[in-house]
Amino acid sequence: MIDEAQALKLLLAGWRAPAAPDRLRTRVVASYRQLMSRDAAEEGAEMKYCPSCHREFAPQFRFCPLDGLPLMAAEQRDARAAFVEARQLESNNTRAAVSTVDETIGFDDVTTESLPATPIVAQANDRTRARAEYHLTILAEAGLIARLMTEVRAVALESQLTWPEFRRDPAGFARRTIAGYSLLLRRRLAQENVAYGLVTAFAVVLTLLCTVVAVEHFHRRHVTMTADNVRDDLDYLGPVTVIPTPTKAEEGPAGMADHGTGGGSAQNHERPGGGGGGGDHEALTASNGRLPQATLEPPLLAPNVKPPVIENPHLPTPATIQADPTLFPTDPRPLPYGDPKSQAQELSNGSGDGGGIGDGHGGGVGPGNGTGYGPGEGWNTGGGPPKIGGGGPGCCGGTTDYASRIFKPSETSKRAVILSKPEPTFTEEARKENVTGEVILRMVLASNGAVTNIQPIKGLPAGLTERAIAAAKQIQFTPAEKDGHRVSQYVTVSYNFNIY
Repeated sequence: MIDEAQALKLLLAGWRAPAAPDRLRTRVVASYRQLMSRDAAEEGAEMKYCPSCHREFAPQFRFCPLDGLPLMAAEQRDARAAFVEARQLESNNTRAAVSTVDETIGFDDVTTESLPATPIVAQANDRTRARAEYHLTILAEAGLIARLMTEVRAVALESQLTWPEFRRDPAGFARRTIAGYSLLLRRRLAQENVAYGLVTAFAVVLTLLCTVVAVEHFHRRHVTMTADNVRDDLDYLGPVTVIPTPTKAEEGPAGMADHGTGGGSAQNHERPGGGGGGGDHEALTASNGRLPQATLEPPLLAPNVKPPVIENPHLPTPATIQADPTLFPTDPRPLPYGDPKSQAQELSNGSGDGGGIGDGHGGGVGPGNGTGYGPGEGWNTGGGPPKIGGGGPGCCGGTTDYASRIFKPSETSKRAVILSKPEPTFTEEARKENVTGEVILRMVLASNGAVTNIQPIKGLPAGLTERAIAAAKQIQFTPAEKDGHRVSQYVTVSYNFNIY
């Protein structure tokens, strides 16, 4: 008869424990490695691993000094090893024998069993997804200088690590470094949307650069066109000389009547023509006064601001001007004869000749040449050759002021002709500084043969603008003409300064 102890031993001897699956063993090994890698990372002693030469290097290295391949972190190496081990288990596809259980009900030898690698691959994918999660980067609250010094120390440490390898094999080190960074660049470009982003950034920068260049080119072209496009109808008040504002010619009705817009005694409305002038070679300007009586007959006695006193004349002869009486009614004011447009008050017949009053010639009044009044020639008034106008009386003395007005080239009958144009000389300062270029001056070629009102439109430094102005004052020319009268004209002159 068997007692209870023997029965229990027989029962335990006949009991067979189930076989421990290799999946359990693999999970235990992976958990152990993960725990050990976490402990190593916490201690700050994690080494980097080269998958080609299977060597470990310090954490400061990014590429393998021997073959130039990027180094792997510890967790990447563990995931790779687990994946390789799972693939090996899948290829073996064998089962091991079941171990027996001793009296202590323990596992002595657990044989490996080939199992699918799906759990291990899933675990590796879980780790990859965990690494790919977004984590906020908290910058340390350190100053710019402190962060810069930290980066400099890191670069210095990396240089100390790589310097022995570079000294041993400079060519190989450079070759491996280039290969490593090239591989890293290819991997970076292979990522999603990285290439599109780089192309877009390059296109944006190139567009901005082209825009800046185009705007600068347009600005320079506009400045050049502005300097070359000299308008004759604008007056520049420069620092050299002040150009007086030219008085606009009175192109309205001729004559000195109180009212009216006509041009004379003829029936059809038409402007009159002609003029007159005179003088007595006096230094003073012709004085202001009233006009003598107008008649279409040639005058027997020219007007004079200081007529001679004749006692008991047998046949009194009044002074007259040869002009249309319709335009010049008799002036009853008790004033001496003179030019109504003059501002001078001291009695003077003017600098002209031939008798009369003014700075013209011919026995009339004004700057013209004849026995009439005002700019023009022959007789009557209105400018140009003499003729009788029509349409009734005219007021306000509307005649062209040939003496004081400055004309544009397009307004003259004959433009001024430059006979001599001296060239300016270089200054010593300009030679030392190698200054070259063009100086553009605007000036007035006056009716009396002088060059006046010079002002620079485009200048140069080192005294070259002043040399150009000095040379312009020596220009000799034939004055412009309008309606047979010498007039002043605006011109633009350029001087080129070149060093050969």
